[in-house]
Amino acid sequence: MRKSIVFIVLNFLFLIIFGNEKRDAAIFKQANDAYDKGEYATSLQLYKRLNNNNIVFYNMANAYLKLGDTVRGILNFERALKINPSNKDARKYINNLELINLSYKTDIKKAVFLNNTFGNVFPNHSNAFAYLLIIVFWCSVLFLYLAIKSRVKERKVIFYCLSIFLFISAVFVFNLTYKTYQIEQNTKSAIVIKPTILKEQAHLLSNNVVQFPKGLKVYISERRGDWQKVLFADGNYAWIEKSSIEVI
Repeated sequence: MRKSIVFIVLNFLFLIIFGNEKRDAAIFKQANDAYDKGEYATSLQLYKRLNNNNIVFYNMANAYLKLGDTVRGILNFERALKINPSNKDARKYINNLELINLSYKTDIKKAVFLNNTFGNVFPNHSNAFAYLLIIVFWCSVLFLYLAIKSRVKERKVIFYCLSIFLFISAVFVFNLTYKTYQIEQNTKSAIVIKPTILKEQAHLLSNNVVQFPKGLKVYISERRGDWQKVLFADGNYAWIEKSSIEVI
């Protein structure tokens, strides 16, 4: 009796999962067909019925761009990249859609990675640096072992030097890993959805700091009522109304 109940439950769960996948596949096809026909608003409504994944967000971004909504396009490209950082097409579109160069730098992650070139070599998340840290550390241990075992003086010196160099590199990578992890844990990224003025304090009567255009990516942390703290790359911050941003 117990086996029969388990069998029935498993079959029921299988039917639900299989049925949902079949339904999602049908909706996805309808959304793509609507997009191909130029019915972008219809395709968006259909995409919104699907589970969030990087392909759905990417397609939604393109549909928003076709409708002339650049801000929502950027937002959904960023959401696609958040799920799949290796989505080169989404990253390319975002780079092409940059609206303005500001005196205030809002990309706090680029400050951690020293420069844009280094930031592009490795994905901007702590897992990548953690893997790199493990590789560099064990390479340092390996060369230390070779130095100890080597009987040739010249090789021993070379191995010791390589071991020290890699150990210092491991310390450097650990620092990057820790800073990136702190950013990921303590902040969220968002897109400014309408032009807005940032304030020194979390209220309307506070002094103005800077005006941000719509479409700009920012990093936010603390919340006070209807206000969010926006972090700048130089360590400063200002406050933005929550209604002016949408979290990625």
